[in-house]
Amino acid sequence: MGNSLTPVSVAEAARRLDVDVRQLYQNANTEARILAERWRRQLRRRGEQSLDNAREAIDVACQDIVSQGKAINLREVRERVPQEVLGSVRGVISLLQDAKGRIEAD
Repeated sequence: MGNSLTPVSVAEAARRLDVDVRQLYQNANTEARILAERWRRQLRRRGEQSLDNAREAIDVACQDIVSQGKAINLREVRERVPQEVLGSVRGVISLLQDAKGRIEAD
């Protein structure tokens, strides 16, 4: 079986080791900082993936809205894009405005 290390937060590592977070930093400072950085990178990657997924879903929804001769608005998008996709990112209105701008430019 391959080595499949999943990044965890320093707090989670401390919990799993049954030590206080401060003690983990004191006794394994370098390792704790590496864990923390890996966790931050993992969170960034997840956020970027969620943003890409939401952007794509909103673009498809906007194309559908326009093809039906309707005006692009948040209500119409919400009817077409699952809440778990829209709720996974911040700035849905901005993504909607960007999609609308791209469609209008075409």
